[in-house]
Amino acid sequence: MGKEKLTVYSSGKYIRVFARDISLCYAMDNKTIIYVVDGNKYLYNKPLGQTYRELDNGKFKRIHHCCFINDDHVLEIIPYKPREYMLAPGLHVRGSKRMDKNFDK
Repeated sequence: MGKEKLTVYSSGKYIRVFARDISLCYAMDNKTIIYVVDGNKYLYNKPLGQTYRELDNGKFKRIHHCCFINDDHVLEIIPYKPREYMLAPGLHVRGSKRMDKNFDK
């Protein structure tokens, strides 16, 4: 079972981000950018792979080598190869062909 929340540093303070509120995680060098449903984004000081393993609770799906998404926040799936996922109006993420197998149709 994965972690329920992560502690991130933002604007001079530590903030708790609940896993259920995370919509998208994206790799940036050796860190992870975490997007949450309220529109905020945070920098987490761990690599994407480690973040994915920490949060792994069956809700998160790896859709590309540089990102993973929360299955609960997917509003639309555009089923072309590679797939595109709409997580919120204006927030679209393109998956990779290789990672398509990680997401239920």
